[in-house]
Amino acid sequence: MKDEKDEAEAGGKVDIRVHPGEPVGMVAAQSVGEPGTQMILRTFHFAGLATTITTTGLPRLIELLDARKKPTTPQMRIYLQEAYAKSFEKAVKIADAINEIKMSDIVRRVLENFAKGKILLILNKPFMKTADLTPAVVANTISKKFGVAAKQTKEGNIEVNVKTNKPNEIRTISTKIMRSVFKGIEGAGKAVVLQDKDGSFYITSTGNNIEEVMKIEGVDASRIYTNDVFEIYRVFGIEAARNAIVKELETTLQEQGISVNRRHLMLIADAMTYTGEIKSIGRHWNRWRKGVCVCKGCIRRNSKAPSKCCCIWRAGQHARCC
Repeated sequence: MKDEKDEAEAGGKVDIRVHPGEPVGMVAAQSVGEPGTQMILRTFHFAGLATTITTTGLPRLIELLDARKKPTTPQMRIYLQEAYAKSFEKAVKIADAINEIKMSDIVRRVLENFAKGKILLILNKPFMKTADLTPAVVANTISKKFGVAAKQTKEGNIEVNVKTNKPNEIRTISTKIMRSVFKGIEGAGKAVVLQDKDGSFYITSTGNNIEEVMKIEGVDASRIYTNDVFEIYRVFGIEAARNAIVKELETTLQEQGISVNRRHLMLIADAMTYTGEIKSIGRHWNRWRKGVCVCKGCIRRNSKAPSKCCCIWRAGQHARCC
């Protein structure tokens, strides 16, 4: 022990191993499960800025271990290249390019006239002023995107002529218009510029679309990050997703003042990703495990003596699993 301590202090690596047969999976599960019970009473809340709210504590831990496709509160942290990170004006321009503005943000009310085949969009004037948009620009965008005749009214709203009197077609076009993205990157959410401790500026957003954000000039693609592990898996691959799972688990536990050895979290992340896909390790874990030594006979029987259907017995007799 003394030699290992001296070696660690000298900056060397210490070869730490477990004994053969050690139930490392059970220990790793217990190391996360037991602290999780201490998080119940004090972590059913959200933390962060009003514009960048993120789920923490037990709800976040459940999200990660259940491998849910979409996090409750997705978030991206977008770092900028050095030439852009020192300028607030440049950072704001990039944030404006990322910031997702939907038609539902611009339009306050929709009036459908089935008899005349027209849709009247009552605009949100304060939001239009904040976003530096004009009714003429909005009407032109709607005309080009949906192939309809949109024009500005005297009151400063938008009238859309859909050239049909069928109620279902009018409602379909109206729904498509309201769900469309008018400006920014689809899925990126609201982007906000923040300042780091070293004085540089970075951007956080309440959504995720890494692939499109990386294409914007000034974004440092090597440091962009999201708390959505499935988005990381889709863009960067399974190894990056594995590292993200470890990081998210470690961050979630440390935020509650809980310290868990990183090796346990790495083993959990390995179990979730060793097939090449992200899988949950909840109560349904064995359903998707193919080719793993789980004998139905062993599960059905509660026999102390090994039988011919027992996996351990077959492994010893024939050097193969069942």
